[in-house]
Amino acid sequence: MTFEEKTREFFKDKENRYLALILIFAFLIRLFYFMKTFQQPLWWDEAEYMSMAKSLFFNIPYEFNSQRPILFPLLEGIVMWIFAKSEFMVRLLLVFLPSLALVYVSYLLGKEMFDKKIGLFIAFLTSCSWIILFNTTRIHTDILAMLLIYTAILILWKYVKNEEKKYLWLIGILIVSSFMIRLVSALMGFVILIFLLLIYKLDFLKEKKLWIAVILGILLLMPYLVWSHYTFNNATAFLSGSHITSGTEGKYSEIGWHVLTDIFPWLFGISPGNWNITSLNGFFSVMAFLLFFIGFIFTLSLIFIKIDTLIKKGKEFKDKENLFLLLWIISYMAFFVFLIKDVEDRWLMPLAFALFALIAQVVFYIREEIKNVNLKKALVIIVLFGFFFVNFVTADNVIQSKVTSYGPVKDSALWVKERTNPGDIVITQSSTQYTYYAERQIIKFNSNASAFEEDLVKYKPKYVVASAFEGHPAWVFNYLQENQNRFITVQGYMMNENQPALIVYEVKYS
Repeated sequence: MTFEEKTREFFKDKENRYLALILIFAFLIRLFYFMKTFQQPLWWDEAEYMSMAKSLFFNIPYEFNSQRPILFPLLEGIVMWIFAKSEFMVRLLLVFLPSLALVYVSYLLGKEMFDKKIGLFIAFLTSCSWIILFNTTRIHTDILAMLLIYTAILILWKYVKNEEKKYLWLIGILIVSSFMIRLVSALMGFVILIFLLLIYKLDFLKEKKLWIAVILGILLLMPYLVWSHYTFNNATAFLSGSHITSGTEGKYSEIGWHVLTDIFPWLFGISPGNWNITSLNGFFSVMAFLLFFIGFIFTLSLIFIKIDTLIKKGKEFKDKENLFLLLWIISYMAFFVFLIKDVEDRWLMPLAFALFALIAQVVFYIREEIKNVNLKKALVIIVLFGFFFVNFVTADNVIQSKVTSYGPVKDSALWVKERTNPGDIVITQSSTQYTYYAERQIIKFNSNASAFEEDLVKYKPKYVVASAFEGHPAWVFNYLQENQNRFITVQGYMMNENQPALIVYEVKYS
């Protein structure tokens, strides 16, 4: 069969036509924001990974943070090495395209777990989710890590559903790769392990390809551990990124109930504080959250009722899909509520598929109970439109409002780069952005003025930069103002008419 014949055959299926429309829509909305944001200044986290990449591939001085895994900056560095340090290509290849692929993989996973209609529903929600769209405009690790996790679950489910083992060995590589991009991805390995134990008991240990997956994952992890050992004198230095593993949990004594009440509901459109049901935004956000909540409670009850079958005859359990979704949601939420006790909204983003799958099931269950054909269609259209409306409004507000943030940091760093030589040193708190943009050695302000004076003698920085964008030691601003004969203002950026946002001082040495 020729390509043209295969294409015609593909589009004969109505669901395939819908899939094509969703993918086109996902591409266009991402392209729209990509073209608006590809030149926007980098935030701290973005610049940290990009600075690591430049250090690895272009010998730019930068002290690595043990909390940042190595794979993402390694990929960024490869892209910049091939494409002449092109930030545009990093955004395109490591964020934009993975975000588009995430929509397609969400469809495949939804279809595999449930059916084509639910797969299409999940894909559409993924295509316009505000938090996914926003993080598609930032060089964050989340999108690529999610794509790898979802692909691993897709392969797992082909095995669970049809005992298809062809690609089972890839699961270890995908989970470990995701872990080496975003550490919290290790949670998915835990979810998969618990699921296999519940369904297959210890029989899954007889599956050779799962052992191959584990071995390949370990082999992939070893170079990272070796690199960490030689870089930080500790193979597991990444554990210092968590207060749990670093032994500082006493600082976080309060259980993070706000994760459930303030952060988690934010994924459904707008923050709970703005859930005014008399407004369209508030109404549709509440509607999405209620659909999820109903699905969660119903599914939890269903699993509980059938718990005896699950315990005694795991493989015969009929609701494997919903069991996996519950394990996924509960594991992630328990981790952040009871262990980490705090969260940023994007840390919960990997839950998107599980949340959307529960919403989809509730919608299609209600749809089946409706006898009128037109009402059936209206229900699905209203839910999809409502989700799109509130998420598009939120995404547009957040993305557009952040386009120029940290603009003075970027502009001043590029200004400094033009007026310094590669061996020059700059003192600034915006260390990640300045390393990336200025490509100079950066040191931060010391804790007190006396230590700062010692740093001036030791490092001979050409410029000192003070700004409102990062926290500074209390002494900095007054000290620089009181010694204007030594620290000469050479460039400034204003927040408003009366308040400077950033000042570049040239250091004069007697």
